[in-house]
Amino acid sequence: MPLPPYTHNMFQTATYWAPLGNDGFGGEGFVAPVTILCRWQNTTQLFVGADGREYQSSAIVYPDQELALRGYLAEGDQTGTPDPQNLDEAYEIRQTQISPALDAQYALNKVFL
Repeated sequence: MPLPPYTHNMFQTATYWAPLGNDGFGGEGFVAPVTILCRWQNTTQLFVGADGREYQSSAIVYPDQELALRGYLAEGDQTGTPDPQNLDEAYEIRQTQISPALDAQYALNKVFL
């Protein structure tokens, strides 16, 4: 899907660590971090996670691209940190939502941290 027209209003930067899966030692591995554009809202909201349990968000983020569950996000450029689990300001993506536009040409991505 092409980038939605609303991305030109995304002035915030976040660092995204995509999940790589098991690191072979019982932990999580991550792809090298990249910066993305987003709209970051520090707000609490109840939501149901992918595991069916209810959680309260630390933040809701509208990224300029689709992000994966179990990935991590942190505000700003944190690309110098290869493992987000070593960064207090990084949050796990616990739920994702994609809302297609009525014409199905674009989609709004939303993640709950």
